[in-house]
Amino acid sequence: MSWYYEKVITYHVDRGEYGAAIELLRSVETSKVEELWYKYSPELIIHKPKEVYEAWLEAATLNPTRLIPSIVRHVHQKSGVGGNPTSNTTKNRSVLDMAIRFLKFAIKQGNRDPTIHNYLLFLLAKHPDERLLISFLRKKHNGKHLFDIAFALRLCTQNEKNRACIYIYSAMGLYQDAVEKALQVDVKIAKEMASMPEDDETRKKLWTLIAKHTIDAGGEIKDAMNILKESGLLKIEDILPFFPDFVLINDFKKEICESLEVYNDRIEQLKEEMQDYTQSAELIRADMQKLRKRCAVVSGNQRCELTGQNILGKEFYLFPCSHAFHAGALRQEMQKHLNSFQRQTVKQLIQKLNELSTEMPTSTNFFQRPLAAFSFLNLSSSEKEVMTPGAEGGSAATAKAKNAAKEQSIAQEREMVQQKLDEIIASECIFCGEVMIKSIHTPFITPEDEANEGSEWTI
Repeated sequence: MSWYYEKVITYHVDRGEYGAAIELLRSVETSKVEELWYKYSPELIIHKPKEVYEAWLEAATLNPTRLIPSIVRHVHQKSGVGGNPTSNTTKNRSVLDMAIRFLKFAIKQGNRDPTIHNYLLFLLAKHPDERLLISFLRKKHNGKHLFDIAFALRLCTQNEKNRACIYIYSAMGLYQDAVEKALQVDVKIAKEMASMPEDDETRKKLWTLIAKHTIDAGGEIKDAMNILKESGLLKIEDILPFFPDFVLINDFKKEICESLEVYNDRIEQLKEEMQDYTQSAELIRADMQKLRKRCAVVSGNQRCELTGQNILGKEFYLFPCSHAFHAGALRQEMQKHLNSFQRQTVKQLIQKLNELSTEMPTSTNFFQRPLAAFSFLNLSSSEKEVMTPGAEGGSAATAKAKNAAKEQSIAQEREMVQQKLDEIIASECIFCGEVMIKSIHTPFITPEDEANEGSEWTI
């Protein structure tokens, strides 16, 4: 049946009876003549644009994207829009209005095709009323623009739509460009753009641009002062460099006094903070003195938490939680919780300690490590000397005097090595620290042991 309609429409078009052709298409169900609409619209719209647009609005099932070629042809031929400067004649504006009306209708009906949005943007950029363009630019779908924003910026720049450029810059996050463009158009818009960024540093920079522009443009002192208040970020010292040298300071007397008061308040605040820090430092020093005098009591029957042996038999670690471990047992247990690099480091440190022990004179070798185990006691050299029973008699004193330099050097090096080892092995109690928390996911027995245990219970 469509061939019949096509034949009749062709007849009317050939005879120049465009109105009759349009009426025939409108009188038939759209689905039956949809392809005929796409075929004949480029010709019909040139001669009867108003009637064609009205028919398109009625035929809601037509695909607007396939009608774009017809709209482009009509706009290009009738208004000269296609690269030529925007014309303000009533006729040309009417052509743009009809096309814009139809495309807006298509978008309102839910059309999300970027082609539709981009071409509507193109027409709005050619339209003399910039408010229509700005209104379209501000609309988003699910927080996003459906047109090409770079294309929009290029169009607005070419057609000197400065206000529209401002909003495009802000949509792209180019706030400085937006403010600079707005200062060429309207300072109020520039202030609006300067308030958009979230971080204070960026907003302060933008407000500084506005203040500089106002001063350079010959604005009055009160205008610059108003910008200080509106920004909420700028201070008088931020804008003083922009004023000419001959400006009387009396004009800024109030603001300068207010700024000095703020600085005085800040100085007082800093003094209070310094006083608090000084008191904290004194308290820390007092705590350190207490730590130097801290002691721990080990009973004669206290045993190693890992081996069950008497703790006093070998060198050991004693933690503030009262748990005590033989050094060798703790090192072996900690191996399970160290990474490969830490295990290698521990091995090297132990080897270094053994080497230093062989170099230490025998008079000080025996009891040196037990005291080192109590490193948290922070014993002074004199206290260590009193607690070290190896220096008895005149011969021992003589030997110590002869080897003093060597002993001191070796002792210092040994203490450094031991400290590094303790940081890895004994930084915290293995039962009360982070190691125990991390081991919560470790099974009590391995899968192999579990299988063996199960087989033993087989009947």
